[in-house]
Formats: sequence, C-alpha cells, structure tokens
Amino acid sequence: MRRARAEAERAIALDPTLPDSYTPLGYWFMLEKRYAEADRQIQKTLELNPNYMMGHSWRAVLRLAQGRLDDGLRGLEKTAELDPLWAVNLATLGEILIYASRFDEALKITDRVNALRPDIYIPSFGYRARALLALGRREEAIETARLIRTHLTKKPRREADASAIWVLREAGLPQEAAAYGEELYKTLPDTSHQRGFALGALGRFDEALPYLEETPQSHLRRLYWDSIWDPWRNDPRFKQLSEKLGCVEEYKLARETLARMTKAPPLTPSSATAR
Repeated sequence: MRRARAEAERAIALDPTLPDSYTPLGYWFMLEKRYAEADRQIQKTLELNPNYMMGHSWRAVLRLAQGRLDDGLRGLEKTAELDPLWAVNLATLGEILIYASRFDEALKITDRVNALRPDIYIPSFGYRARALLALGRREEAIETARLIRTHLTKKPRREADASAIWVLREAGLPQEAAAYGEELYKTLPDTSHQRGFALGALGRFDEALPYLEETPQSHLRRLYWDSIWDPWRNDPRFKQLSEKLGCVEEYKLARETLARMTKAPPLTPSSATAR
C-alpha cells in the first residue's frame, strides 16, 4: 500500500489533469480511515471527469465504509449505468442490494454477472444463494451453495463461503454446513478473518470473535449489514468488537441508515446476557 500511494502521487506530479491517479490515492486514505481526505481525492477525480466510472465506484466503496448504505448503493448504481458490462461492480451492487433486502433486484443483477463472465465468478454466486433463499427458492439456493463449495480454490471469493455455509444451515442442513466449514478451514491461513465469518455462519459466535478482530477495513461493511450477525447485534461483545475495529460511529450510522431504508426500528444496545 505504501508503494501504491507513492506511485499515485508520482503520477499526479507528472500529470495532475488525469483522473485515474486520484482514485487509488483516495482508496489508500480510506484504508487509513482518513475519510475526509479520501473524499477530497475522489472528488478531484470526478471534477476532472464527472463520468469516470471508477471514481463513482470508489466513492461508493468509501460511502459504504462510512456506514452510508444509501449513498453507497446510489454510487454503485451510477457506476453500473456508466459501465453496464463491468461484472465486478455489478457483483458488488448485488451484495449491497442483499443488505438492503432488495432480493429480486439482487437476483437479476447476479443473472447479469453470470451472463457477462465466461467463467464462474464465485462472489456473485454467494449473493445469488442468499437472494434465492430470501425469496423462498430453497432448493435453488442449496444447489447454488453446493456449487460454490465445489470450486473451493477458485479466486476471488469475498464472502461467498460464509454465505453458502449460512444458506445451507438456514435451509435445514447443519451437518452439511459444518462439513463445508471444516473443508474451508484447511484452505485458510490460521488467523484469517474469513474463519470468523464462516464460524459466524455456523452460529458459533464465541469461536468467531478472535478472527473477526482481524477483519480488514475494506470488509467492515459485512459486519455492518450482513444478516449472519443479526443474532448477536445486541450482544455486548459485538459492541466491543466494533470498538476494537475502530468503527463505532460508522456502525451506528450503518444500522440507522438501514433502518431508515427498510422502515424498521434500529437495533439498540441492550443489557441482554452474552450468548
């Protein structure tokens, strides 16, 4: 990341009129949680080219990191409008539509991704499995989750494994979900945060916690909105986790934004005993 910042700054010094150089610099500041500076750099991109799709995409990612689900969603939709053939952005749009409970739209988006990609893009299938289950299409959701498992070494994966494991468990196949998890652990580094997400999908929050503390900044939105974590949002340890990850205010805003978007009351901290 230090090298990336140096190269972006060198590119700006060579030609400050090119929009491409400001977006990676903005992303670097986002990973540093310097959100105001990240926003300033990305805004430079869009001032130079208001239709630069990468600028809209990276600003959307920034908004999501800040807990602003509505703004992030609008940014991803704008990116898809500017470049309707960019499958990676469409897959991310599918992810955010899942968080917003817009499951029909998410399913249509994953159809588009799968039509555009000549190979299997694993993250898109994870979102597809979630949308199918939410829409009551249980057998199709199970089939999709199993498909993800059969391609266990294919990259990238994002949260596809946790989604597939969660779908299997929610669909009434806890033993199959657990077996999937055991198979997955063999492919992951010992301290990988992905272990935490898989354990959460299995309902094993106590075991998940140490790994969740390793969650990178770019993945925090999954803790903000993924329904895998709904059973523990009022658990005091979840609040402690957000403190350790340095995202207390962002998490609070994320939950309030989701509640407003779905017209549901926000979850508030409680003194409930730890699970």
